[in-house]
Amino acid sequence: MGSPLFFPARAHKILTRGGTCSMTQLIPAQRVILDTQVCSHAATGKISSSDWAEFCTCLKGGFVHCISPLVVVELLYGLYAGNDTHFRVNQDKLRHLYQASNALIFLPLPGQFLAKELFAVNLLLPSESETGNAFPAER
Repeated sequence: MGSPLFFPARAHKILTRGGTCSMTQLIPAQRVILDTQVCSHAATGKISSSDWAEFCTCLKGGFVHCISPLVVVELLYGLYAGNDTHFRVNQDKLRHLYQASNALIFLPLPGQFLAKELFAVNLLLPSESETGNAFPAER
């Protein structure tokens, strides 16, 4: 995304198609997906807290914040694989993803999306207790 110093200006331009955050310029129901790096930059300070707050205010002003399962998995993996000294930072990355907006929509997993869109089939994922994997054997 380039230099994080110019993040607010680019975010406003992208989100409003005009560079300002006036409600008359907002595109109703426009969807926004935050990448893992955006959450990481916000959590580590590469995007300042004031710039992040300004971005979130703009995002809440007429956009639908969609959360990608890939981003969630990447951030959760950071919690799992990271060491104890980075736990709080990795936790903050996930927190930034969820706190960016009040209107959260979780996008479906790719297999669910394809089944629904291509075959008009709504797949519900079985719980682990239904698949017999509630307590997988240690290897």
